[in-house]
Amino acid sequence: MHATSNRPAKRRTSLGRKLLLAMGSALATLTLLEGGLRLFCPLPPAAADRVHRYLPSWTAIGPAPRTLRTDPGTLHGVTPGIVDNAFNRFGFLYPEERHQRREAAELRIAVVGGSTVECSMLAPSKRWPAVLETELQARLARPVTVLNLGLSAQDTRTHLATTSHIVTDLDVDACVFLVGTNDLGMVTSSNHPMLENDAFLPPPRWSRMVTNLLNDTQIARHLRVLREPRQGEGTTPYFAKAAAFQASLPPLAEDLRATATGLDHYARNVVTLAGICKEHGIAVLFTTQPCMFPPDPTPEQLRVYWGCHTGTHRISANNFVALLAVANERLRSTCAQHDYPCVDLASAVPKGLDWFYDQVHFNEAGARRVAEALVEPVCSLLR
Repeated sequence: MHATSNRPAKRRTSLGRKLLLAMGSALATLTLLEGGLRLFCPLPPAAADRVHRYLPSWTAIGPAPRTLRTDPGTLHGVTPGIVDNAFNRFGFLYPEERHQRREAAELRIAVVGGSTVECSMLAPSKRWPAVLETELQARLARPVTVLNLGLSAQDTRTHLATTSHIVTDLDVDACVFLVGTNDLGMVTSSNHPMLENDAFLPPPRWSRMVTNLLNDTQIARHLRVLREPRQGEGTTPYFAKAAAFQASLPPLAEDLRATATGLDHYARNVVTLAGICKEHGIAVLFTTQPCMFPPDPTPEQLRVYWGCHTGTHRISANNFVALLAVANERLRSTCAQHDYPCVDLASAVPKGLDWFYDQVHFNEAGARRVAEALVEPVCSLLR
């Protein structure tokens, strides 16, 4: 009886020893692997993962400088293949060596906005700021530099910091602002934009510190390299999962509406952007935001509609179009009131998938159309 009662205890002891042995063996293997990688195949550390106090754009893209390799997948009107996005020390796509004027005759233009300026899913030469540079050089027969300061998901709150700290240091002759889409959250809110939830960064946590420590090992660095896309073989758009999630949500019971408070904040930001540029001798040009959707979106167009939901309910395509139209109209009226030049790109770029790969992002033909629509206004601005 006594011997039988000891068997479960012995089994537990034996199992515990085996587990400890397995854990020790795994730890020893990982230690040997880490040591071998450090000695024979070390990779450089990533840039420090810090939060910038004054440049939200720097924080948004992560540690800068850095290069992000992306496979956009299959997008309407976009040549398939891997896209390498090289962000400079400030977190923007313009090359570091172009930060300062290279010669006296050089015409320098900054372009500020969100992802519809950034165009990060297009090859660098096919993004509309790059196409605009080429078109202006041909038109003016002089050196032209167009600096891409677009950054995904950033609105006029961030653009104020970007303009104050970066644009004014670029020695540019003009600054073009393409705004509207990312400000819809502000436009539909009655809160002060500095007190919105997205205006705050989460506090640091111990778990984040442990994660950062693990991510700095040679094993983690090599795993990140192995996970990078290699050949651009994606068969679905990069946003396919996000679009499917949005489509699975029920629609809002009532459409979102712009508020007088939100529109006033948006207009004030526009005026402040123009004022900063004026005081630094920089000519300013605003543009409205085009949209893919016609009055009656097709099922094919709705399949590439994403990023427009509350987390629990989706915003209808028609509601999105209506809100963007209100924001565009407020931009036009603000520019008219203060005599700021404004190009109505919303009317200049046709609707549909021939020009966009989702509701607002330009494909290669759309990017070229934007650049072509801006050539004459930019030339007129600088005469």
